Amino acid sequence: QGGCRYEDDIFTDRVRTAIAEHDPSQPLFLFWAPHAVHDPLEVPQAFADRFAAFGPPTGRWERQYYLAILAHIDEKIGGVVKLLRDRGMWDNTLMIVHA
Repeated sequence: QGGCRYEDDIFTDRVRTAIAEHDPSQPLFLFWAPHAVHDPLEVPQAFADRFAAFGPPTGRWERQYYLAILAHIDEKIGGVVKLLRDRGMWDNTLMIVHA
């Protein structure tokens, strides 16, 4: 749908904004729980396209979408890690990724 945004992209933008605007000399607690791996299984089309070989007709659409979802989340987490490194906050960061 035109004008719509993928939910986890919105959440990632907010996480990145919170980090970018935070004073690195002060502690920061941030809880970020991507929803992507839960129903409904949706992902930006560009990610679904990357894993089309795992979907119909040779495979199951669920496998294609799980792979695409994990790639999408991995890219978003990587971007947050890069931002933390760039801001000098990574060495004092405890990141827990739980599924």
